[in-house]
Amino acid sequence: MISKFRLYFLGFLTLQCSYAQALTVSYENASYLHGAASYMTEPVCQIHQIYRELSLVDELYPSHSLFDSMSNVAYKGYLIAKLATYGLASVVTTVPGILLRP
Repeated sequence: MISKFRLYFLGFLTLQCSYAQALTVSYENASYLHGAASYMTEPVCQIHQIYRELSLVDELYPSHSLFDSMSNVAYKGYLIAKLATYGLASVVTTVPGILLRP
């Protein structure tokens, strides 16, 4: 006769094994997870790229007139707005993207 403790223990082991099997990731799902993780860490890469481009605006587009300098200021404003947008997105997506990396 099996005691209640043994039945509970066997049920617990079965539950643990099925939970472990549910956590295993097949190769097909791993590629999807890696792709999702890559997309989720993209805002951080974009922030780095925009920051570098922001520091090079004056060297790439020298201002010879008032219109040129105003267009540089407008372009820098656009880059700063883009930087802020990607910064907010990276706060939400970066940590899950890092955790999804296999």
